[in-house]
Amino acid sequence: MASTKISDVIVPEVYNPYVIAKTVELSKIIQSGIATRDPDLKFPAVGTQVKGGKTIHIPFWKSLVDAAGADDEVLSDSTGLTVNNIEAGESIAAIHVRGKAWGANDLARYFSGDDPMAAIGDMNAAYWANREQHTLLATLAGITDPTDGAIKAHTLDISGGVGDAAVLSSEAMIDAMYLMGDHAAELGGIICNSATMAKLVKLNLIDTVRDADSPVEYKFYMGKPVIVDDALVADTGKNSIYFFGLGAVSFNEDTDGLEITETDRDTLKGEDVLISRRAFVMHPRGLQWVGTATGVTPSNTELADPDNWALADNIKNVPITRLICKLA
Repeated sequence: MASTKISDVIVPEVYNPYVIAKTVELSKIIQSGIATRDPDLKFPAVGTQVKGGKTIHIPFWKSLVDAAGADDEVLSDSTGLTVNNIEAGESIAAIHVRGKAWGANDLARYFSGDDPMAAIGDMNAAYWANREQHTLLATLAGITDPTDGAIKAHTLDISGGVGDAAVLSSEAMIDAMYLMGDHAAELGGIICNSATMAKLVKLNLIDTVRDADSPVEYKFYMGKPVIVDDALVADTGKNSIYFFGLGAVSFNEDTDGLEITETDRDTLKGEDVLISRRAFVMHPRGLQWVGTATGVTPSNTELADPDNWALADNIKNVPITRLICKLA
């Protein structure tokens, strides 16, 4: 009996929409509302993303509150009101083109089920949901760098304090939120690693809500959903907590300009290969990418470099803050 090949299992026309939908379903940052899909992020129309362009220009209207001549005027029966312009701004988002290939040996355990395409699709979707979070965390590290970050004013670093002054506390959490000033109420979620989450639980700062129809538990801080991701590793004993406004990050992906899924066979090794590619944008609103990628598009290391980012809007319109602290 002939062995099952990847090309026998994977039908791109069915597989691709399944993986895309499943990735969104598994994405904590999208499901929490921190990242929202933005159809206005238009990808280059010509060729693949590698050939069509590396960035997307995003126009936006600047706040009337921040505009020149924002003060109101006293009405007069002899002098008309001054007509002010509504100013437009523009930010630049980097396109991320990423890929991964798996051999048949890596996928062999998925072939035995009733629906091997769905099983492989679930694996693929979980992988990309995880990598999206790594991309976002690298971006956050760059824009909130306490020394050179474009929004360093939104970073509270207490890790250099003496004794308990350096340690995570309820007061430090609130201070980090209120780096947003009177916009602090816009922060609607946080991201931290599991060690930090454990500390928050010990401080009795976390509420747990159980889904009535499943064993799933949801964690909240002051009513804000908490995403736990150990990709957010401690740096020499310093841990970071990021606070977000809902929709703080724009997301979109291209399904037309790239061959998302391909199967191939390495005849010399006698191995089938599944190739998965993604072209997507994961961009913090109010910021712009000003770097030059070494490769075709930026790596996570380049995203984490603060020199590659600049502020494109009033910092109060960027609902992201960061707390850097120790846990003990």
